[in-house]
Amino acid sequence: MNDSADRKIILTVCVAVYNICDEFLRSCIESLISDKYENVEILLGDDGSRRQTADICAEYAKKDLRVRHIRREANSGVSVTRNIMIQSARGEWISFVDGDDAVLNGYSECLCNAAKEAEHTYDIIMYEWERFKGNVPPGKAVRVPPVPVPCRAARQFSEACLTGAPPHTEEYGITESTPSSVCNKMYRRGFLIENNLMFVPGIKKSQDVIFNTQAYFECKCLGYIPEKLYLYRKNSDSVTNRYSADFETVIRDCIKCDLYNLEHLFSGNAQTRRLWEKYKLTHYAMNNFALNIFHRGNPNKRSVRKNAFFGFVRSEPFKTFFKNFDFSAYEWHERRIILKLAACEKFGILDLMYHFPFSFKLYGKIMSVITKTDKRRV
Repeated sequence: MNDSADRKIILTVCVAVYNICDEFLRSCIESLISDKYENVEILLGDDGSRRQTADICAEYAKKDLRVRHIRREANSGVSVTRNIMIQSARGEWISFVDGDDAVLNGYSECLCNAAKEAEHTYDIIMYEWERFKGNVPPGKAVRVPPVPVPCRAARQFSEACLTGAPPHTEEYGITESTPSSVCNKMYRRGFLIENNLMFVPGIKKSQDVIFNTQAYFECKCLGYIPEKLYLYRKNSDSVTNRYSADFETVIRDCIKCDLYNLEHLFSGNAQTRRLWEKYKLTHYAMNNFALNIFHRGNPNKRSVRKNAFFGFVRSEPFKTFFKNFDFSAYEWHERRIILKLAACEKFGILDLMYHFPFSFKLYGKIMSVITKTDKRRV
């Protein structure tokens, strides 16, 4: 196989790596290199991982010339790592893979052929994914050309990424794909460079949706491959499920990005702001409760957690949100009871319910039955 300097690179696959389980990382890389297509490069963006992880990356870079190991000695976060890979990419197109996920055999060839055979100059091409647990499921990627998606969809998906509202992809025949993730789509590198689209450094959560809010907003031509190519690992030990002591700081950084995009991309759009409050702001509050204040791994005394709770619900933008939000119009019963209790500052009840999480599900089922019964009576 020729060195990448002598090959035309159609696709650069950017794999973000940081202290990933050895088994998962090897499965990920093996799924990528099993596709012998030559017009691709695979960048292993090693964000200051432990030596064992770095050695695995170096091992694969040595035995497959399509693989490049880009290592930072100090951990700087996935945004910085991805930005370095974008700047280092030689491909005409860029895709992203998380280091504990995998792809179907033939992934690279399908994407490269889609890029070559496309009848339009797409900026973004979406494709489907499948969730899995345990071993990487077998399968072969099916080669199909991308189909054009109406231009209005890109602006709709941008708003959905920003607000957290349902994207309604089904309106465009898009299934098993989501606008929010960067891992089930590829981006034309020239499009990213022309619009200075980069990941926001320092953000520890929602990096994908913040990036895609702007990417979809700038997208002039959107395509879709109606086939499964990406395999997303459902990992209960993922960082997204762990206790996070600094989670409130994390979400406030996200809120700053959201408010910037509301101001610069959807200025004066009151409906977009309302959607952001209904979906995204409630999401931030719910996650701060679940992953920080009421998480079972929180080592702080009850009095400390109680003060943190009061400080959170009494601070902006949550104070105004809890004061003005119409809870009767909120469809999800489990979330609604949590938000209403938070608005009433009922720390003790919430603390008890989070200790027995089945109580939320029980309440939700009871309220669903009551709601259905009331509708039948009407």
